[in-house]
Amino acid sequence: MRKALIIAGIAIVAGVAILVALTWGGYLTKALTGAPENPVVYLVVDGERYASDNNFYCPNDCDFLTIARVFSSPPIEIPRGSEAAFEIDYRAISTQYALFEYGPVENDDRFRQSDKQLNFDENGRLVIDWPKGRYVLAVTTGWNSVDENQSYSLHRFRITVT
Repeated sequence: MRKALIIAGIAIVAGVAILVALTWGGYLTKALTGAPENPVVYLVVDGERYASDNNFYCPNDCDFLTIARVFSSPPIEIPRGSEAAFEIDYRAISTQYALFEYGPVENDDRFRQSDKQLNFDENGRLVIDWPKGRYVLAVTTGWNSVDENQSYSLHRFRITVT
């Protein structure tokens, strides 16, 4: 009987430990490495919150990965003149933005760096004042990570301006 109680006690403690690890695992990972387990950036437009497409870590220059990865989510349709805010689950030490265009331009269906300006208002909201078209907004966040392969993370939004 005593042996059964000891085994039951150990099982309960182990179950609680597993529950705590699953619940607080992301915070523990961030505390140990300096980077969140799965960083996600959100784009908020007109009250709608969109998660970025294929969040992933990269050692330093993430730009080449913007075009190297396949998109898994459909484009976000945003009316021209809208404003967008960004939300990040964890606190990044830096944030950089790059705009790319894709689609037919004079019989050219390439994916290319855009010459459009990214304008932010006084509240830090991105003003979507680009012409109608298809874009990819890449957001690179920097993390204070001990692992150089987790120094930065890339987050992409496929946007159609209407």
